[in-house]
Amino acid sequence: MKIGIDVPVVPVIVFTDPKTWIATPTQEVDVFRLSGLRSKVSRLFEQYPAALGEELLDYVKEHFIACYQKLVLKRIYPKVSVLKGVVCIGCRVQMRHERKGFRCMQCGTKTMNGIYEALHDYRLLYNDWITNQEFRDFLGVESIYTASRMLSKLGIDYMGNFKNRKYVIPPNILEMASKKGN
Repeated sequence: MKIGIDVPVVPVIVFTDPKTWIATPTQEVDVFRLSGLRSKVSRLFEQYPAALGEELLDYVKEHFIACYQKLVLKRIYPKVSVLKGVVCIGCRVQMRHERKGFRCMQCGTKTMNGIYEALHDYRLLYNDWITNQEFRDFLGVESIYTASRMLSKLGIDYMGNFKNRKYVIPPNILEMASKKGN
């Protein structure tokens, strides 16, 4: 729907979870954490002073409120390189999967709960479900059988059988970590 105004559109990716680590920002789109949003908006007001006057903002705000519809956000596969898998809280590097969980190769920290945070990130960035192959790729697990056991131990719902199986990542995946007590 057109409303007869010319406003610049500036694409950005804003991470609201402070635990999300951005490995390599892209040159195509600004990528930053929520804490950087205020300064980004201030820079946009400086860059486009005429385009973003107070009257125009009020007009656009009222128009959007009048036309408000609940939007279903469609996830995109961002071109930004997000650090995949279980990430060490101290070192901010991807942890390596070992027999009883994940271990940081720099500081030696071990965890099993990191799998919940990794799946939470995957859900936010990509999809509400994950296949065994995607799980292995994202978490750095080599064995298809190990990945199946890990996904099974999580106790999350799944759809399909064998090769077509997709595991549903619930919105409360982080809460499941505290309930399991891993």
